[in-house]
Amino acid sequence: KPVLKSMELIKKQGVHLEIVHLTIPTLNDSDKEIKEMSKWIKENLGEFVPLHFTRFHPTYKLKNLPPTPSATIIRARELALAEGLKYVYTGNLPGNDGENTYCHKCGKLLIRRLGFYIKENKIKSGKCSFCDEKIPGVFI
Repeated sequence: KPVLKSMELIKKQGVHLEIVHLTIPTLNDSDKEIKEMSKWIKENLGEFVPLHFTRFHPTYKLKNLPPTPSATIIRARELALAEGLKYVYTGNLPGNDGENTYCHKCGKLLIRRLGFYIKENKIKSGKCSFCDEKIPGVFI
């Protein structure tokens, strides 16, 4: 609850907020949990808050679980998009389309990424260069 309240406060204060969900097999990767979380985000933080699903890799004290399958991360993104979130990303899957940013209005590719590298950026003055829609976020 403290984390949820903190996110609500951050959003209410107008601070840019992005959420990273480390998706761990058997602990937080069920369709039900992903749908509930996505619904909560949309209802309490808004449909434009970016949500990143990232793959877990066993290390340190949690070596007994396998790495998150790529298919799980892709499915989580699909579920969150189906719940109405507009900016949902896949993490630790270099080359996957889920790394990229697409316009929530026209659907065109705006930012093409490869891992941490931006390969192409079609956002101009905070807007989609195709349909002129304002794209939520902080762009320098």
